[in-house]
Parts: sequence; structure tokens; C-alpha cells
Amino acid sequence: MTELTIYLDERIVDRAQRVANRRNANLNALVRRYVEQLAAEDEASPSAAVAELDQTFRELRRPMGGVDWTSREELHER
Repeated sequence: MTELTIYLDERIVDRAQRVANRRNANLNALVRRYVEQLAAEDEASPSAAVAELDQTFRELRRPMGGVDWTSREELHER
């Protein structure tokens, strides 16, 4: 595990610790969870975006020129 050092204004840390206490957690755990969520978002984002774009293309596919082209190769064979 890698250690991370951050520098924050003391007032911000005090306020964040109060929030952590209300959530029955400590500030270190909340920061760790947030950074883990960021990393997961980075890993999932491209594949999720590609899947969503692919689904959109399938849903919005329309016939062109009276023919329902299903692939790029078929389009260029005409």
C-alpha cells in the first residue's frame, strides 16, 4: 500500500472530521474510499461509454438509400 501525504487548511480538516464522525468513520477512511471510487470510475468509464455508444448506434440505425447497410464493408461493395 502506498502512503499519500496531502496538505489541507486546518479549518477544512476540522470540518471534514466532524462530517466523518457523524458518519461513524474516520477521515482517512473517507479519503481512501473517495480515491478508490475515482480509480474505479477511471477503469469503468471508457468501457461503459463505448457500450453506451454502441447501444445508441444499434437503436438509431436507419436505412440509407433504400438499403439497410449492416456493415461498412457492405456499404463499400455497392
